[in-house]
Amino acid sequence: MIENNMINGISLVVDLPYPKINNYEIDENTLNKIRSIFSGIKSELTCILNYSYIASLYNKNEEIHRLYEAISITEMKHYSLLSDFITNSKNKPCIGFKNNSGNFEPWNSSFINYEQGLIKIINNNIETELDTIKKYRDIISSSKNNDLNKLIGRIILDEERHIELLSSVKRNLI
Repeated sequence: MIENNMINGISLVVDLPYPKINNYEIDENTLNKIRSIFSGIKSELTCILNYSYIASLYNKNEEIHRLYEAISITEMKHYSLLSDFITNSKNKPCIGFKNNSGNFEPWNSSFINYEQGLIKIINNNIETELDTIKKYRDIISSSKNNDLNKLIGRIILDEERHIELLSSVKRNLI
């Protein structure tokens, strides 16, 4: 049920500011991890497009449409924050990532999950959010940049909220 920016009594957004970055120092390993979560296979870019796609599929279901639209907008914010960090660290925010062989692989639309059936879609999205949190925690554990770590910690709060919202909608569907 939708009420005042909430779904099933859960706010669509985490009402906390994103920390300001003053230190843009980054090592190559952490930069590659950020680029992967920025625009890799399971990345902020993929989530933006995947969630926008799902919102359009369910445009006649107000709750599902609004949920996926809101999550997509939050993922856009994450994408923008990561892009700003990469750029301000004197690097380029490439639309792609280094694969396991160390070669650059451009982002492509095959990364979007075209799964059918709302329960399957939600399960896949929860799995993606969990994987994203794991990747973000890996960045925190390897990064020595406290400003970056605080930003990533704040982004994790959003990803955890996405899981909470998706799980709540799923429970109502079963």
